[in-house]
Amino acid sequence: MPYLPIQSTTRAFFNSVTSKDLAVASTPTNSLAIMLINILTDFTNTVTSVTDDKGNTYVVVGPLDKPDTRNYVAYGVHAVGGVTTITVNFSGSASVGYIGADLFSGAYSTNAATIDVSTTEQSVGSSNYSNLTSPLVPTVNGNLIYLCLLSGDDRIMTAGTGFTGYMGDGLSYSLHGQYKLSGTTSESCPASLNGTTQWNVFAFSFKPAPPVPPIGKITKPNQAINRASNY
Repeated sequence: MPYLPIQSTTRAFFNSVTSKDLAVASTPTNSLAIMLINILTDFTNTVTSVTDDKGNTYVVVGPLDKPDTRNYVAYGVHAVGGVTTITVNFSGSASVGYIGADLFSGAYSTNAATIDVSTTEQSVGSSNYSNLTSPLVPTVNGNLIYLCLLSGDDRIMTAGTGFTGYMGDGLSYSLHGQYKLSGTTSESCPASLNGTTQWNVFAFSFKPAPPVPPIGKITKPNQAINRASNY
């Protein structure tokens, strides 16, 4: 069952809070939420967890730090659907930052079964992102490829060839995401910004859930024999 994009949220600003809620439209079962988290000041604080109003679990990746930005990404399968609120929890009162999320349908029912491989990279000083210096290497073709591009300054991202911009697409944002629904086994994840800045990137490969056989479809060689023996 291939992944399909289902919603992309508007980024939410936070200031001096220990947690921040992000509203999403009610999600289907086995959808995949990818959270982008950008703390712009106060590096004494960390992201301790990401939760939602249906009790699903999330994996937090990071932080990646630059002089003016601390970045995390979290992903979680909504094994229980109907999620309307995702919450980012901090270790202290994180002073300024943004969160946002992109969501897709078509995941496995667990995080461990859904994630394939991931990688991170950071700018050296201030520069314009172009592509991964070491490609992401998925184990199979056909996975969802997702790149999170986060910066200390508001920039406009242009999605790379073969990718579709999602979070912050075409806007002056410090959070950007782009995706490819059917990736290969080597992905350089190209993209560009409209100016130099300090940036962090997180790249992921997510495995799609297998298709569900139609009701009544013969899926095992001996199934037809067993049926015939009943007559």
